[in-house]
Amino acid sequence: MRGIQREAGAPRLASTLSTGSPSRAEARSAGGACFRRYLLALLLGVPGLFTGAPGLVVAPTALLLGALGLFAAAPADAQAPAAPTNLNVTADDTFLRLGWTKSTGATGYDVHYTSAAADTVGNNVAVQTGSSPSAAAGWVANPLDDRSSSTTSIFDLILDLTNDITYRVRVRAKNGDGSSAWVFGSGTPMLILQWPSGTPRTIQEGYSQEYLVGISAAVSGTLTYAPGSSNPASLADDLTTGYPTTFSLTAGQRVLLEAATVDDAVNEEHETFTVTINAGTSYTLGTRAILTVTIQDNDPPAAPSGLSLTAGNTKLTASWTKPVGPVAGYQLRYKETSATDQTATTAGDPSTGWVTSTPSGTGTSAEITGLTNGTSYHVQVRADDGQTETGNGYGSWSASQTGT
Repeated sequence: MRGIQREAGAPRLASTLSTGSPSRAEARSAGGACFRRYLLALLLGVPGLFTGAPGLVVAPTALLLGALGLFAAAPADAQAPAAPTNLNVTADDTFLRLGWTKSTGATGYDVHYTSAAADTVGNNVAVQTGSSPSAAAGWVANPLDDRSSSTTSIFDLILDLTNDITYRVRVRAKNGDGSSAWVFGSGTPMLILQWPSGTPRTIQEGYSQEYLVGISAAVSGTLTYAPGSSNPASLADDLTTGYPTTFSLTAGQRVLLEAATVDDAVNEEHETFTVTINAGTSYTLGTRAILTVTIQDNDPPAAPSGLSLTAGNTKLTASWTKPVGPVAGYQLRYKETSATDQTATTAGDPSTGWVTSTPSGTGTSAEITGLTNGTSYHVQVRADDGQTETGNGYGSWSASQTGT
């Protein structure tokens, strides 16, 4: 292979002078640039390199670019993610709830726990391996089965723990380049007695509802009932007698109480009462110790009373008295006294039957217009309680009154 020789007149590496003291980075940058110029000069000085000399098989441009590419900048250093932040450990019955803020760049997390003391198993001791690791002997890796996430946070559960034993927890972020530092927390599972989240809190009048709790050990205690703060129920009138005020549960038993309500015939607001789990010696009260129950009324309003009619020019003005209980509005109906007792067969024509009118608001008077002077009309009114549950809505029509 032909050697590379510099011919006469080929460029030489020129020296440079500086009035200051360049940094190492500046010196490396300047030196690299000079060397690249020097290499280019050498390549340009090779006879036949760019003229296709016989026997020299080379792609000049590729050779030139490849040589210069030897001095391209190195890729950025690999970087492990930062440690998780805001680790929170909450104790519950035989398990711990964990939550933390996501780490930028993390593709996963290691979660370990142990009940061993720190002076026995240090914070940085390796996790146990094998098929049956023991939390009492060292760090145990928590499986991914119960891990979930939101936009900014990760949530996890450490299950099947022993109550009244403190567990240390460590969490770290990881990716393909490595792992972050550990962050630490601790929690002590305990038998916490409280109403479950999402417990049904509505009973239709005349029905009963079981309220459930999940426990891992036998407990007993007392309950206190009270009228609610919104439309308070009367415990004597709205609950059946003999509702439970004590409880005694075995491990795994779930029914704490069954409250039954009285089915009356009175239109009333949906009423509320509370049931409080009182403090005891065999359990710890949770944050949901008070349950608010709504009794859903299922009675429509009674018919308005005292309906009277005042005659006017082509109109009648009806007035009445509001019935007991909630009222969201009223509906009137009218027909000529000679018309058949049926819904009008021609819309808006009271000579063919009853025509309905629904005035706005909850006022107890309304005008019926567009009537014929000298003609007698029957008029009735009924109330609507505004409640959509079964048995609610419009009540009965009032007694008919006649006006001309």
